[in-house]
Amino acid sequence: MNVDTRLVSMTLDQVRAAAPSVFADHPWEGVSERYSFIPTSSVVESLMAEGWNITAARQQRVLLEDRKAFTRHLLRFRRDDALALAVGDVFPEIALTNSHDRGSAYRMDAGLFRLVCTNGLVVDDATFARLSIRHTGNVLDDVRKGADDIAKELPRIMGEVRDMQTIDLTQDE
Repeated sequence: MNVDTRLVSMTLDQVRAAAPSVFADHPWEGVSERYSFIPTSSVVESLMAEGWNITAARQQRVLLEDRKAFTRHLLRFRRDDALALAVGDVFPEIALTNSHDRGSAYRMDAGLFRLVCTNGLVVDDATFARLSIRHTGNVLDDVRKGADDIAKELPRIMGEVRDMQTIDLTQDE
C-alpha cells in the first residue's frame, strides 16, 4: 500500500520549545578556557539557507537546572521534497548533535533513509557522511565547511538514487 505520509517542518519557536539548548549563545560556565564554542544556531541558519528544514528536535534531560540551556541536543533535517513520502521512498536526512556543556562533540551524520511503514517508521539505508569535531581550537570554520559540504553532496547522491531506481532489472540480474 502506498500511503502518503506527511511530515511538517518545525518552526524555530517549536525547536526552541523542544530543545532550548540549540539557541545557546555562550557555553556553560563549567567548561575550560580551551573549550571552543560551536553555536548550533549558526549551523541551523546555514542549513536552512540551503533548503533544509528541521523535522525533529530534542535535548537530553538534565539534573542540574543550570545546564538545561547548554545540554546535548539532536536536530534532524530534511529538504522540502522529503516531507511528503510514500512507503518505500528513499530520502536524505541530516542528523546534527551538539552540546554547549562539554557533554558531546559536534557531530553531523548524513544518510539515506527509507520510509517502511504508514506509521512513519524509517530505517537507515546508508550513512555516507559523518563529521565529528571536538570543541577545542579554532573549529568554527571547519564546522561551517563540513556542514556545507554535506548539505551540497546530498542532492547529488539523491539524483544517483533516482537514476538507479529507473533501471529495470531482469530476473537474472
